Amino acid sequence: MTSALGGVICGIAAIPRKPGQAIAWQWALIFSPLWGILFIAFGIGPVITRTADWVPLTRNIAAFLICALAAYLAPMFSTSSASET
Repeated sequence: MTSALGGVICGIAAIPRKPGQAIAWQWALIFSPLWGILFIAFGIGPVITRTADWVPLTRNIAAFLICALAAYLAPMFSTSSASET
């Protein structure tokens, strides 16, 4: 759960705020202590200390990436264009 929450925070921080900007990497870096702690310290850290299996680690990384991508792309799907009537 914490890996997914870290992905959501990273994805929201990376949403472009200026026209023509693909990714707001400055904002992602500013919020990196928050999503980094959630993803690395609370998401991946306990998995690495408990087991040497790759499956839980892969699941945490996939959850982070999927949630970051979903949060990054969500405004593109939620904004509706104004129709001229």
